[in-house]
Amino acid sequence: TGVLALILWIAVASLFWLLERDNPNMEGAFDSVPNSLFMTAIFMGGEWARSDFTPAGKVLGIAMCWIIINLFAVPIGIIASGFEQVTTQARKEAMAREKERRAKS
Repeated sequence: TGVLALILWIAVASLFWLLERDNPNMEGAFDSVPNSLFMTAIFMGGEWARSDFTPAGKVLGIAMCWIIINLFAVPIGIIASGFEQVTTQARKEAMAREKERRAKS
């Protein structure tokens, strides 16, 4: 997931640079690839510091959000669900051992 996120970050930043570098409303936020990487990292973190995109930039932003949700949120939900199942099972086993120990006393 980390390598895929890095590839996605660079690809989306490059696309934002291509689509938004001439947008005067962005005040130079995408005038170079390093600036575009910085802004895209902010976007990927959930903050939208600049949001006056061209129509193509809006489509790219929506696509990026959709991909990031599928890339990170869905696997995290699956992992959290598995963790909850394991901890519930361990808690039940510990309670059974404690009940058994008290019954022997």
